[in-house]
Amino acid sequence: MSMRYLFMYMGYLLHSMKHKVEELPQEVKCFGIVFAIVTWFFFIKDFQSFWLVHCDIGRGIVDIFGCVCACIIVVLISEFIGFRMHIIGDFFAYFGRYSILVLCVHIVELDLLPWWQITGSFIENGMPEIFQLPIIIIGKLMADLSCAYILSRITFVKKVLGLRN
Repeated sequence: MSMRYLFMYMGYLLHSMKHKVEELPQEVKCFGIVFAIVTWFFFIKDFQSFWLVHCDIGRGIVDIFGCVCACIIVVLISEFIGFRMHIIGDFFAYFGRYSILVLCVHIVELDLLPWWQITGSFIENGMPEIFQLPIIIIGKLMADLSCAYILSRITFVKKVLGLRN
């Protein structure tokens, strides 16, 4: 069984148990959130490898549990943003609806743009090396999301990807 199905199934179980989670006392929910944050922190701190696309689950069940905790926290942060910060929530929701398109654009961008070489030339011309990774991350986000937005406006592209108008 593929690992992605494990995460999909766990998400399904969590969604089906949502009403029971909401009934838990506030203290239990707070403890669970803090526990998940701490677990996620140590997952990041002790990271060795965890790439579902390569079927590499790192240190096994420990990393799977850390990744699940990370997913729970990301979902909670997303819900908070969606309820409290509507403009940002709408922005994320738009790209969430077109996530398959963003992924396709990202795959093409990975093959076409040599970010490390581009920013390496900036370093050779005097840019501090500490700026290299932030520039790459910001550049990838801007390029991928801009292209995905433009492509999301094209009916043919939506039809090919099976997206609704």
